[in-house]
Amino acid sequence: MRGAMRRPAGFTLIEVAVVLAVVAILAAAITPMVLRQLVDAKVEATRQEARLLHEAILGAPGASGFFGDMGRWPASFDELLRPAPGTPLFTTATFRNVGMGWKGPYVNAGATGEDILADAFGRPYQGAPTGQGRSAGPDGLFDTADDMGCPPARASP
Repeated sequence: MRGAMRRPAGFTLIEVAVVLAVVAILAAAITPMVLRQLVDAKVEATRQEARLLHEAILGAPGASGFFGDMGRWPASFDELLRPAPGTPLFTTATFRNVGMGWKGPYVNAGATGEDILADAFGRPYQGAPTGQGRSAGPDGLFDTADDMGCPPARASP
């Protein structure tokens, strides 16, 4: 009695091709969702940072902010981190002991020191002279529908 022919162990080329095709289809279907999640996370982080910049300029509950200490809008967001040359530092030796002068830093700059001055997309914020924290959003162009800012319009003291 002759033994039955045994098939060699392993996968055929067709089986491997089918598995690769299924994996490629799944990857193509999942990739846009993952990319959308990444963009959404950057948008939310940018909105929060813009709000923090606005609060640093105008003040938050219990803090006067740059405008309250200096009596003017900052020329740039850099003034929230360090005083401009010639800027008077905070003192209460003014009229009726009301304090005035730079009392910053007004934002926590983190470990790198400059992260707060750029949005989550790596582009600098705009709007310091108007009291806003504005980002161009995901497309990188200002005055388009995806712009983000706090407040949405120019602040008025």
